[in-house]
Amino acid sequence: MRYKKCLQCNHPLHGRADKKFCDSYCRSQYHNDKSAQDNSVLKKIDRILRKNRKILTMLTRKSNMVITKSKLKELGYRLDFYTHQVKVDGGLTYYFCYDRAILPLDQKKVAVVRSKDQDIVQSRRTT
Repeated sequence: MRYKKCLQCNHPLHGRADKKFCDSYCRSQYHNDKSAQDNSVLKKIDRILRKNRKILTMLTRKSNMVITKSKLKELGYRLDFYTHQVKVDGGLTYYFCYDRAILPLDQKKVAVVRSKDQDIVQSRRTT
């Protein structure tokens, strides 16, 4: 007779034919391990987005500002990570990181916009 084995610890299973784990500890551990693997990518992305937002918040503490892309990168900002983008009249695109945004002005400079100005951006939005 061939025994099925626990998906977590590989011990032989006894009892119900559809049993997958030898006890609740193995069942919980199996699902926690699987969840940790699935969430590791999300955690990495979230860490980058949080750092981006922290940098934008620091830069716009008093008002909006213009900064070079190289200075932004020097501070650790990742231009390729943002939460959403908004296109406005005139073909401009704001790249948001939660409640802050950058607006590329040219090849070297971007404007950094605070959250209270998001309403202005939304009112200029194209469909």
